Amino acid sequence: CEDNMHIFMDQQGLELAVQVVRQRQHDCDLISLVWGCLFLLLLKSPDASLREKLIEMSTIEVLLESLKTQYKSQKFCEKAFELILRFSIGGAVRISMSQGVPLLLLGMKEHPKNERVIAAACGSIWNLAMHDCCRAILMEHHVVA
Repeated sequence: CEDNMHIFMDQQGLELAVQVVRQRQHDCDLISLVWGCLFLLLLKSPDASLREKLIEMSTIEVLLESLKTQYKSQKFCEKAFELILRFSIGGAVRISMSQGVPLLLLGMKEHPKNERVIAAACGSIWNLAMHDCCRAILMEHHVVA
């Protein structure tokens, strides 16, 4: 499994996956599948190198663009928020700069009874609050005082 992951990464699999999402933002099933696969890769990744590579590739911004069009889909929101939680550790500043906080709040308002959405959003907000520049944005949206 680890060998397959490295083959996928070494042969532009990540770049192709992100390109597909960029081109097909309104195809909820397809982009949910792609983001789900990237999430599984992140779970299987033995270290932070995959997350760092995805952050370098501006994947956070692409994910947030997907979320802007698909936030009403509960299934998509679950996957997106779990990915944002994973990215919030190394990419907090990029999440904040790319309108991530309002999108987290929007998803929480849209799916208030979905425990996975709420838990991932709260975890992301917690990670964002650890950074001074992110804390200011959280205060601006009245998330923290």
